Amino acid sequence: MKSNNVVNFDHSGYIKFIVRSVWSQIGRNKDGSPAEKEFAIIAVKNKRNNKYIIHPLTDFIFYKWKYSSFNTMKSHAYNLVKFLNFIIENMTYYNLSSLTELNLEHGSEFLNDLTYNQVPPRSTVQKIERTITEFYIYLAKRKFINIEMNTFDKKTKPYNKNETYYVSPFHDVSYLGDKKNNILHTIPDEYILYFLEMAFQSKSVIALGVYMQFWRIKSW
Repeated sequence: MKSNNVVNFDHSGYIKFIVRSVWSQIGRNKDGSPAEKEFAIIAVKNKRNNKYIIHPLTDFIFYKWKYSSFNTMKSHAYNLVKFLNFIIENMTYYNLSSLTELNLEHGSEFLNDLTYNQVPPRSTVQKIERTITEFYIYLAKRKFINIEMNTFDKKTKPYNKNETYYVSPFHDVSYLGDKKNNILHTIPDEYILYFLEMAFQSKSVIALGVYMQFWRIKSW
């Protein structure tokens, strides 16, 4: 993990991070046959020839979820790949040359980009946020980024006092519910009648639904 190839970004524009799976022998069954398990890995794909190589950041997935199910590993791997591809697609805008230059604002902007451009459910953004939180902690512990570990607030789980978790360090993150409410609250009064007229031209049930939605908003 100390090689510059791990933390430096490729500026050619021809690579992207992807998720792949591999099978590996983890022991032997009682009958002596090989016991295998499927693992999710992080790879880098060359978009010009479609070839890929395993990336050392797979170590993060193994470090956190090696003993979890394949689906759990795969889910976190895809979450991380979304973030890494966002970073390399915007590295010129952020003036980044390596992972060592990441800060918390990059994580916050990535999560908000998910909310406003891809519009996933709130729960999806929060799951991705947990993965990225663990990734930042992983980088901080290894001194790959200039963020101290005391930046991350650790709390005890309310339903299990013997377990702890790290609170997300990302600030001003919006979720789908926040976005929806903000949009509805900013609709000017003069447009309400216009929406109702359009709805009545289609189906009365739709019109009633639109009317009730606006009535609820105005009563807040």
